Amino acid sequence: MQSKYYYPTLFLALLFATAYIYDYHNILFKPSQSIHQWRQTDGISISRNYFLEGMDFFKPQTHNLTSDNGTTAFSATSETPILNYFIAILYKIFGYHEFFFRLINMIVYFTGLFYLFKALSLFFKDRFWPVFISFLAFTSPVLVYYANNFLPNTTALSFAFIALYFFSKFYLY
Repeated sequence: MQSKYYYPTLFLALLFATAYIYDYHNILFKPSQSIHQWRQTDGISISRNYFLEGMDFFKPQTHNLTSDNGTTAFSATSETPILNYFIAILYKIFGYHEFFFRLINMIVYFTGLFYLFKALSLFFKDRFWPVFISFLAFTSPVLVYYANNFLPNTTALSFAFIALYFFSKFYLY
């Protein structure tokens, strides 16, 4: 009989091995690049300006003087900048290092995939399918690229996976 920890451990081992193959350990330390670079730098800029300009949550800024007739950098973000603010807190504690942004996005994404695995485990008696389906989500090129990046999209998806688990657990039990 297998331990109840066998499949979660197997899933996490597959996840980290694949992240290594995807070169995540080197990508963590790279600047923004490739497609959507402008949006990536906006996210970095908001976090950096929180760090440099006093941590006023309700006044996010970018490094672009386009607001108020070109006199300020205040921005109207398309999402609540909780992630940017949290990154700025890490900058205050540890100093400014952009890899924190990538690292936090990656940790949240891995956590989301693990909770997707747990949610699927509530529905399948066979443990192969939760491992397979959750791992399959980590093979999508778009998710692989953005999970270790400066955009909040995969972070939002991850929180949806986490919520799916808790909703399913509440609904089923």
